[in-house]
Order: sequence, then C-alpha cells, then structure tokens
Amino acid sequence: MANIDRRSLLRLGASLPLLSAVPAWAQDDSSTRDLLADFWPVYDDTRHIDDRVHAIRDGYFVPERKLYTSAGIITKFERLEVWLPEFDKIADDVRRLYQRFGASWTRHQAHFDKAFPDFRNDAAPVYLMLSLGDFDAHLEPSKGILPLYIGLDGIVQYHGADADLAVLLDHESYHLYQGQVNPALSLDPRPPLFVTLWMEGTATWVSEALNPQANSLAVLLNDGPLSAASPDMIRRAATALLDRLDSKSDKDADRFFGAGHEGPEPARIGYLLGLQIARGLGAHYTPAALARIDKPGVRALCATGLAKIING
Repeated sequence: MANIDRRSLLRLGASLPLLSAVPAWAQDDSSTRDLLADFWPVYDDTRHIDDRVHAIRDGYFVPERKLYTSAGIITKFERLEVWLPEFDKIADDVRRLYQRFGASWTRHQAHFDKAFPDFRNDAAPVYLMLSLGDFDAHLEPSKGILPLYIGLDGIVQYHGADADLAVLLDHESYHLYQGQVNPALSLDPRPPLFVTLWMEGTATWVSEALNPQANSLAVLLNDGPLSAASPDMIRRAATALLDRLDSKSDKDADRFFGAGHEGPEPARIGYLLGLQIARGLGAHYTPAALARIDKPGVRALCATGLAKIING
C-alpha cells in the first residue's frame, strides 16, 4: 500500500449538519450496514472534552465491539489513545469520503452486477466502518460467510482524500464473488500461498479488466514501489514464491502479501505476480470461469504462471 497520506484538520463550521447526514445506501440495502452513522455524533460531541478517548470508546466502540472484533480490529483504550490524534488530522477527509460513498457504491453495484449477473448482493454482508488504519478493505471468513469490511479512514490514509473507489470496490467484490461460487477455495482460513496468490492476482486482474481507464498504479491500489518493480526483481520474487508455493507459514504470507513487509522486494509483490499470471490467462478464461477453478487446477496454473515469469 502507499504511505499514509495525512492531512490537516479543517473546521467544519456551518456545514457540519450536512456532513453528518446518513448516506442513503445504508438505509435501503439490507446486505450493508453503516457503522459510521453512530460514530460521527459521538466524535463531534466529544471534541472539546478532556477525556475524549474514554468517551469515544464508551459511546461508540464498546457498543460495536463485537463487529469490530469480527473484523480483527482491537479497540482497547491504549490503541484508541494512539489512534485518535492521528484520526483528528484526517477526520474531515474521511467525513467527505463517507458522504460520497453512497453514490460510488450505487455505481459500483450496477457496474459489477452487469459483469457478474449471478452475483448475490444479498448474500454478501458489507460493513462501512473505521479500521483504525489497519486496512482500506478487508475480508474475514467466518462460519462459511465472507463479509467485507470497508475502512474509510484506511482508504484516506492509503489512497488519499480523493481516492477513486472503482478499482478497490471491484477488487473486493470479486473476492465476495469467489466466496459465493467457490467457497472450498475461497473460505480456507489458513490457505497455502498458491491460493492467496490466485485470489489476489485474479481480483487485481478483474479490477483492471473492469476499469480499462485505470493505470497500473491505480490497479495496484496506489502502491508506488510495487508498480515500479523491475523485471529482474519480479523474476527473483517469482523464483522465491515458486519454491514456497504450498507454504502456510505466516512469515511467508507476510513476505509476499503483507503491506508492511520490508525485504529485498517491495511489499505485496505477490499481488503483482498474481496479476501477471491472471493476465496471461485472460485470453482463455472469463473472470467468472477463473473464479470457479478448483484447488488442484489453481495450483497447476500458479506453478506454470510463475515458471513463465521466471523464464521471461
């Protein structure tokens, strides 16, 4: 991901009531839940009190603890104490993104449903929330369900206040689609590296195919170092990944897919390798067909694809 883009806090003034309105998307769509509608009043009411962290925690994060925990987010006081001053710097940008998210979501649904008419929106729970900087969007398989958690503060931090949501939403919705049509592959709670390579590579390629106007930087979710990786670096990473294709170790997963990894290749290099593999398959498979390939087939295609990258 790109480096965090922090912005100065702006005064809301007279526009505050308009900015606090609840987007219509969350009111009418039973498959989505807006966890931010209750956040803004608590945040605004505590701006000028001394013990803001406790007040925001008790007024918002404690009531929503179960859902935040399901998304893998820790909301202990010590964590919020560090997070809140940083959030204050981008709060207005997050609020503006929140206000335009409804229109972006409506466009995205129409666009994605046209490409995947068998996609079931009602079976794909989506939560609009704060990620405390942990992610822009995140899927957390649980009990056979694949919910999507969208962290608006993470989007602003990693992609900027004017982030184009089209690529990100298509990428994540394709994961939801994979979960619906191929749950045996997609909902593995501890997948081998080749499954993660396939999942992220095909989702990245589909987001590219559905957004032909997007450049390579946008397709790689504004990750500058990743989009600038040299051919030699890509080949070396492909060699290393091919040797570990069946690994389930957290260390290997972090090396190739972790946003914070520091090593000889850019963080998230697995996304770029997977994208190149999927591009090579695009002439032979539709996006819907790619989503349905079983685990042995996926492994074979990943191994062959990495070998092609290594051999130039």
